[in-house]
Amino acid sequence: MADDYKGASKKRLWTLMEKCMKKTVLFLVLALSSFSLHAAGYKAFFGGGYSMASIEVDGEVLGAEASTVEFNMSALDMAGGMMLNEFLAIEGRLGLGVANDEKTVAISVLEPKVKTKLTRYYGLYLRPQYSQERFQVYGLLGLAGANIEMAIEDTNAYDSGEDSGLSYGLGVGFSPEGSLFFNIEYMNMIDSDDYTFSGVNLRVEFKL
Repeated sequence: MADDYKGASKKRLWTLMEKCMKKTVLFLVLALSSFSLHAAGYKAFFGGGYSMASIEVDGEVLGAEASTVEFNMSALDMAGGMMLNEFLAIEGRLGLGVANDEKTVAISVLEPKVKTKLTRYYGLYLRPQYSQERFQVYGLLGLAGANIEMAIEDTNAYDSGEDSGLSYGLGVGFSPEGSLFFNIEYMNMIDSDDYTFSGVNLRVEFKL
């Protein structure tokens, strides 16, 4: 009983901390966005990417206790942003899943096949960066959300849920001529109570 109480208390504390962090990041994004209206001479950028992602589900699948399992999938996204100053930008992303995964999962005494699908994801980020004409390195910190669908093969068991949380990553890019960049990133898209969504992204970025 004491362990259950401690576990519930830790979960409530983490939920409260996560809400506070979300509000802090959102405040910073809005404040810097307002500041950007007065900035001049800094560039906008847009592009897209291909993500080799994994979704790790730990402890529960479709409401039942289950073994930890990792589903591998891929996604495409588009992105756009604006430089707030020489070293900081704001960036938004919107993506769609393009490949699903199916794994055998130990659920109670059964081992059914579970199909997992990433339908969409999105994020809004602050992007601190250091760049030269042909090189850039940057970080990403913000809020992201994703919709995940799960179904057990040959049954009516199905679930679809939207989760959101803090999102962060690190990227590096190279340019052959100064305005077109080829980037590679590692992103921790979402780390929620239900799953961890992370992956490596290959991106193309155009600076205006």
